[in-house]
Amino acid sequence: MDNRPEYRFERTGDAEPITPRIERFLETAMGGKSLDLDGDKYTRPDFECLRGLLVVEIKTLEGDPQPRLDAEMNEKRNDPNWPLFFGKWPLQSIVKHLPDGDELTNQMVERLGKPFGRHLQKANKQLAAHDDRRVRTNGVNVVILVNEDHAQYDPEVTSQLLLRELARGVKTGDPKYRHIDAVIYISERHAAMHEGRVTFPIVEVDGPELHLYPWKQAVLDLIAARWSTWNGFEPKGSTEFEDNKFVEIEPVPERMRAHERWRLDYRRNPYMADWSEGRLLAKWDELYVLGVAAFYKNTPIKPPDLIIRSMMVEMTHITEEAARRGYPLASAPQDNQRIHAAARRLGADPSVIDDLLAGKYVPTADT
Repeated sequence: MDNRPEYRFERTGDAEPITPRIERFLETAMGGKSLDLDGDKYTRPDFECLRGLLVVEIKTLEGDPQPRLDAEMNEKRNDPNWPLFFGKWPLQSIVKHLPDGDELTNQMVERLGKPFGRHLQKANKQLAAHDDRRVRTNGVNVVILVNEDHAQYDPEVTSQLLLRELARGVKTGDPKYRHIDAVIYISERHAAMHEGRVTFPIVEVDGPELHLYPWKQAVLDLIAARWSTWNGFEPKGSTEFEDNKFVEIEPVPERMRAHERWRLDYRRNPYMADWSEGRLLAKWDELYVLGVAAFYKNTPIKPPDLIIRSMMVEMTHITEEAARRGYPLASAPQDNQRIHAAARRLGADPSVIDDLLAGKYVPTADT
C-alpha cells in the first residue's frame, strides 16, 4: 500500500499578494467602481459591481496565526500523555496521543477562527450602511476573504469556521450577519492537480438568508467563473473537487542549512512512508548504535565520515517520518535485545555493545 501523498507543491520566492489582483479583477472583469472614493473607506464597502447589482467588501487574513496556536499548544505540554519527539510535529500527530485530543483540536480551531468574527462583523456593518443608501432594491452583498499566504487556513478548516460564524443567531431568528449574502474565500497557499494543471480553491460559504433568494446564486457563480477565466483557468463547478484534495504549497527558501535540506529531501521523497513501525524502530536502533560509535568517548570503533554523514541524514529522515505519522520513536523504551540485534546487523562486536549498555561510554561535550 502506497502511503505517500498523491502530489506536493513547492514555490521559491515570496508569494505575489492576492488582494491587489482581486481589486484589479473587480474593476476589469466585474465592472467594479471603488466606493472608497465616495467617502470614509472604513464605513463603506470596497466595490460596487455589475451596475450596482453586486457589492463587495474585501477582507484580508494578513497576521500570522501560528503564535495563537502555539500559545494554546503550550498549555498542554505538561500533560503526561504528551508525546516525546524531535523536530516539529503537525497537530494531528500530537492529539492522537492525548485523551482530550478532540478538545485540544477544537480549541485550536477556535483560536484560528478569531479573526473571522472580527472581519465579518465589520463587513456586515459596512454592507448594512450601504444597503441604507442603496438605490437598487435588489442586490448581492459579498465578502471576499483573502488568505495572504498562511498554511493554517486550509480550505476545509476555513469553510467550517465560516459556516459556524455565519450561523450565529440563525436559530433564534436574528441572524448576526443578515447583510452578508455569501463569503468567498480565496487562497493560493493551497492547490490541487486537475487535468494536469495546478488549481487553486475558491470556497463559497452562503449567508443565513441566501436560500430565500435563489437568483443570487447565479451572481455568485458568475464571480467564480470570471475569476477563474481572468486567471487563465477553465471554470469548474463546485462539485468537481473534494476539500481534502487541496494540499499546502511549501515555500522553499533559496538558502538552507544542511538539516533543513535533508528534511526537504525527505518530504520530496518519503521513502519510509510504507515501512511498518517495527521496521522504523529497527532502523532507529541501528542509528542509535552508529551514533554512539561516532559521538561517544572511548568507543573502540569510529565510523568513517561518510557513514557518519549518512547516519545524520537518515536520522533526520526518520524523525520527519515519525512526525508525519505521529509515532513517538524518541520515547520508545530501550531494549537490550533490540540493541544487540541492531549491532549484529551492522557487524559490530557484541562486546562493544555490552560495554555500551553497561554505561562504559559517555557522550562527548558537543553531542
